[in-house]
Amino acid sequence: MNIRRQASFAKLLQRHGLKVTGIRLAILDYLSETEDHPSSETIYRTLMEQGIHCVPASIYNNVNVLKEKGVLKDLHLGDTEIRYDAMLEPHSHFYCKKCRRVWNTSIQPPVLEEKILPGFQVDDSELIYHGICSDCLFIEGN
Repeated sequence: MNIRRQASFAKLLQRHGLKVTGIRLAILDYLSETEDHPSSETIYRTLMEQGIHCVPASIYNNVNVLKEKGVLKDLHLGDTEIRYDAMLEPHSHFYCKKCRRVWNTSIQPPVLEEKILPGFQVDDSELIYHGICSDCLFIEGN
């Protein structure tokens, strides 16, 4: 991780009232570099491969803290599968049911106005398209 990016992540953590730790910096660095939307298990395996020693519980706990503080978003794919995304700007996702990869799309989720649900408070919205990606369709066609 270069010094400039590390400083940027440190400021981000501090702005959200979080302590700057090596694990949190490593998680943010990995998520900012990958186009994938990894699970906490994938984050753990990747950091271990990079020589960053940690335990799965540490990754799980840290991504949950980062999510709760608004530094990351989580994507719920199915009953139990949770992936993480460091892109906080409004966008939607496409989830391939075959290969289980996730892509960002440029389509923004709809904004719910208070008039639609009187007396409700909308904190977030999530739009995930489920289908089969072009790579998997190509493989199926051959």
